[in-house]
Formats: sequence, structure tokens, C-alpha cells
Amino acid sequence: MLKLKNLFLKFLIILTVTHFSWRNEAYAKKQNFVIYTVKKNDTLYKILKKYKLNPIFGKKGSLKRTLDLNPKKKKSKGNLIYPREKIKIPYFKLRKGNKVIASEIIREDKEVEKKEPVLILSGMLEKNTVHLKWDIFPDNSEYKYEVKRALSDENEFKTIEDNITVKDFKDKDLILDKEYKYLVMVKDGNGLILNSNELKIIYKPIFYTSLKGMLKDKTIHVEWESIDENSSTKYILLRKSKIEDEFKSILLNSVDTNFSDMNIQGNRTYFYQVKAINDEKELGTSNIIEIPSFLLAYHESNIKLNVGTAYYTYHEYNTSNNTDNVLYTSLSPIIGLGYLKNWNEQFGTYSSLEFSYLDFLNSSYYNISGNPVLLFGLNLGLNYQLHKNVHIHEKLNFGKDVIYKPYSNNSNLQSIYVFNNMLYLGLHFYKTKLVDIFSEIGYISSLSFVNNNGLGSGYEINLSILKAFENFDFTTKLFYINKNIKTSDVNSNEANFGLIAEVTFPLGENQ
Repeated sequence: MLKLKNLFLKFLIILTVTHFSWRNEAYAKKQNFVIYTVKKNDTLYKILKKYKLNPIFGKKGSLKRTLDLNPKKKKSKGNLIYPREKIKIPYFKLRKGNKVIASEIIREDKEVEKKEPVLILSGMLEKNTVHLKWDIFPDNSEYKYEVKRALSDENEFKTIEDNITVKDFKDKDLILDKEYKYLVMVKDGNGLILNSNELKIIYKPIFYTSLKGMLKDKTIHVEWESIDENSSTKYILLRKSKIEDEFKSILLNSVDTNFSDMNIQGNRTYFYQVKAINDEKELGTSNIIEIPSFLLAYHESNIKLNVGTAYYTYHEYNTSNNTDNVLYTSLSPIIGLGYLKNWNEQFGTYSSLEFSYLDFLNSSYYNISGNPVLLFGLNLGLNYQLHKNVHIHEKLNFGKDVIYKPYSNNSNLQSIYVFNNMLYLGLHFYKTKLVDIFSEIGYISSLSFVNNNGLGSGYEINLSILKAFENFDFTTKLFYINKNIKTSDVNSNEANFGLIAEVTFPLGENQ
């Protein structure tokens, strides 16, 4: 009798389970989905794979159908799901052994519902607050929340707000640039204490990072966010042009949050920062921004000063008395002064006067030791920029040049006057408004004025580096010249090389 009773009880249990499975399956078929409660470490892919809801991907896959059933998850493509959260899973007519998939999900879901709720905390920076928000699953309108806070390097949390019924809180009592961590706690009617996740936020509101600016029409425009809505807050705009300098105020007690700085110069970089004050009390300073000013196109009028040194050698053959001689100089100083006129950005002209002091060291024929000579050259020239990387330079030169002694061997040196026409082709290897590295290759044709006029030719090669500064341009030039003069009495070859430094000062307004 006892065996019969146990057999009947087992049959009743099986019948009950089967009945509920049929009802769950029927409900799932009718709704075309089942409710699933998310577990820890779950992802949509893991859930769909676990229940073999294949195919998962594709236009007709279970992932797309799941997102269609849960529209709020489409934006994150299903990547943001939380433990204890309920989501809809599509019903498939698939079986795992002799168990219906839908029934299995519903049974697991009922088991999950028995577990404790989950509290999720999130937050963001606003103008001068940290705005906290949280959600709890499952929700209960009777919950009261407690907000706790600590510095990130502290272990003990302190309560900053208690008995909150809304899931929202703004924290304003903060120190700039400090990192805080937050925690929300809830206690339900059964005495269950539940803590949220920890949230870390560095307090650096929008004002402190909002300063920005741009250059337009030779004016730097800057703007920033207000530090708060207090109408009595005022702003001081600070500026400097060198990183090592101290900031100086260019705008005082402004209620506006923008400014146009027209008092700027070309070829500079400016640094800006904003300070907020209220009743003479400093509230904070903004970020620092760095803005290059406009680049100078050209200066219309310029004065050029050049100084340098060169080493000269003269090789002369006197056809009258059949003598061959080489003359050497020491390092000879050079000084010059010129005026440059830029008619536009491509075309400019110049005139200059240069002097060279030659101190001869040795000669195999002439007694010239300690017999210095002062040479001069008057120059007229023009420059034309064919292309950013190519220019033409034409120079006409008249001056005292080749030194020779045609008739005697005393210590009196004779000089000649020469007219030189020089045509250069310039190649720019690197050129900006502030730096220009270029080389010139030039052909020289000469006419000498002596008793019997002579003709000559030669060439020059030089390399120049120009650096533009705020109030002047500085150029370093390395050069080599070689030219010949032939008269009825003397054939002369001159070779000299040296280094010249040029400083160009602008006159008048920038163009």
C-alpha cells in the first residue's frame, strides 16, 4: 500500500512539472519572447549561445531579434546590460534534449528573482558640481538612500546626504583638481543593507577647461564657459607672449565670457588664461591656451647691416715683364650698409655700400708686407621670387677690386676699378615665414678700367640661413667667389671665401 502511495505521488509531481512546462511554452509561443533576468558576467552573446538560439548573427539572427525586442539596448548594440536586469529573449522552437528552451529560461528566471537587488551608481561633471544618479533593480518607491564620499586616497567614507527618496544628488562642496570617490547605500524594510558600486571623479568643472581661442583677421578671439550662474561673478583675462614670462591682465572685471584681442604683433605666440572672481575673492583659474599670431608677409622698407670676414688670394701674371706672383691676405674684415625696398611679396630692390680691409701677408715678388689696402663696392640689385623654392637675384657692382703691380717691384701697390654684373639663381631648401634656408649660384661678368681695359668672368656660390625674429631678421651667409680679369699687361685671378652675418631692421608698417 505504501509503495502504491509513493508511486502515485511521483506521478503527480511529474504531471505538475509537465503542466507548467506546457503552460510556459504556450505563453512563450503566444508572446514570441520570454523574460530573462541577467546574471553576473552575462552578455547577450553568451545568453544566446548558451540556449543555442542559432543563428546568432545576421539579419535573421537571434541577436537582431533580441535588440528589436529591447529597443533601449540598440544604441549600445546590447553591450550595456546589468545584473538583475530583465530583458526579452526571442522564443525559438528548439529543444535541448527533452526540455523546451523557453521553459528552461522561465524556470531560471524565477530562481534569479529570489536573489538580492542591485544598485548601480553613475555620475558626471557639470559647471560647478558633481551630478550623481543611480538605479536599483528591482525598484521600490519606499527605498531611502544615503550618499557617501571620500577622497580617492582615503579608505573611510563619510555620509554627505541621508534619507534621500529620489535617485539623484548634486555635490557642490568640492576642492578643485581633487579626485573623489562616491558610494550610495540603501536599506530595505527587511534590514538588508545594499551598497552601490564605487564611482571616482576628478573635480575639474567645465570652466577650468573651457578656455579656447582662434586667430582671425589679425585678431585673437577667446571665449570660455561661466563658472556659475551668479551674476556678480567677474572675469580677468591674462596674457603673456613668452612661456617663461609672468601673466599680465589685459581685461579686468568683465561680465562677458569672450574677448577679441586686437593688440597683437606678428610672428609671436600668445598664452591666455582666465581668472574668475566674486567680491574680490578668487574662485578659480581656467586652463592655459597657446595661440600663434599672424605671420608677417614682408616689410616694405628695411635697413640692412652686414659684418663678416674673408680670406683673399690673388694670382697674377704680368705679361709685360714675364713675372708670376701670388698675393695672400690675412682674414679681412667686411662691413656694409644697405637699404631694401619690397614692392610686393615677390619683388624687391636694394642698394648698398660695402668696405673690405685687406692686410697682405706675403708675396713672392712684391714687397707688400704691412701694406694694407681698403677696397669698396657700390651695389644696386633686385630680387624676384619665381616660386616658393626658386628666385632670381641680379646685382650690379662698381668698386675698387683687383690689386696688381705691372711695372716695378717697389712697395707701392696699384689698384684697378671694376664694373661687375652678377646674375644669381637661388634655390630654397626649406622656407617658412620664420625660417629660410637657401643657396645661390651666380655668374659674374667684369669690365676693368685701366689704361688698357680688361674683361673678366667668374662665379659665386653661397649658402644662407635666415631666421625671422620679432623686430629683425638675421642671416648667416657662407660664400666662395672666383673670377678672372685679363688686360694687355696682366692676367689676374681672384679667389676669396668667408662668412657674413646680416641683420635686417624693418622701417614703417608691416605689409
